[in-house]
Amino acid sequence: MKRLHRADLYGWSVFDEARDIDFNAVAWVRPEGNVLVDPLPMTPHDRAHLTGLGGAAWIVVTNSDHVRDAAKLAKELGAHIAGPRGEKDAFPLACDRWLADGEELVPGLLVYELEGSKTHGELALCLDRATMIFGDLVRAHRAGSLMLLPPDKLKDAARARLSLRRVVERHAGIETVLVGDGFCAFGNGWLLVHELLGMDAPEEAFDGRETLPSGADDSGQFEIPKSRASIPVPRAGARCSFCERSATDRRLVSGTSATRGEVAAICAACASGIATTAAEASCDFCDQIAGETSQQKGTTICRDCVDLALMIFGDAGT
Repeated sequence: MKRLHRADLYGWSVFDEARDIDFNAVAWVRPEGNVLVDPLPMTPHDRAHLTGLGGAAWIVVTNSDHVRDAAKLAKELGAHIAGPRGEKDAFPLACDRWLADGEELVPGLLVYELEGSKTHGELALCLDRATMIFGDLVRAHRAGSLMLLPPDKLKDAARARLSLRRVVERHAGIETVLVGDGFCAFGNGWLLVHELLGMDAPEEAFDGRETLPSGADDSGQFEIPKSRASIPVPRAGARCSFCERSATDRRLVSGTSATRGEVAAICAACASGIATTAAEASCDFCDQIAGETSQQKGTTICRDCVDLALMIFGDAGT
């Protein structure tokens, strides 16, 4: 499976030749039990990867046209299945729970019912109020834009747009949009959804993160967000935790951990040369438990934060 924009999110895809797009499935890895959304058939490699990540406790099927491989995987993994309450009477799959608007399947995963789509009460999911996961109604057949199902597939196009608008207005800071069909949108999801609906993106949605920083500030310092789900923003750093060179000597990428007396930071040279190993530990940069880390001079950094730091340095220059 492919690692997505967060260290705890993975995805896998199957190419659809009729539409020339990928169909996508999502896995949210969490200590209390992983959650799969609209799971597709898995290759042996992806199936082994999922097993290594702990299998799954729940499988969410957003609509009756996205049953896909849910029944097979639920049986193999011993997972529970959750489906849309709006299709309860005719759903083609037995479900352990029927999800309704405003519920949380598990903490951090909000459920919304969308009306007017091709099925009644299609589910949309909002993860940690920053990542939206759509099944069928919202899709993307071209990178960098979002679209709705064609009008001839919708039961009520006007109602579908109003239903989607209701969800969007509750989450001004949406950063990422994961879709079941087509191209996902990372980092600028709030803009694309508002463009789709003909809405002006609210100023609070930007929060200073319109684009990835490109060395625009004088210091050249950047911060790794605690959730690793948002685009890094400029921030002044102190000194590299690995070579102890100061921010006046080198550009730094800083962490956001609140557990240290001094904010952890890394320079481009150290990020390029650092080697991580399979050692589970808490990362001092993002405050998350990671399986691949490096610990030097009393500072722990995970592989994801190393990669993100290198991405930032590659964009901003070292």
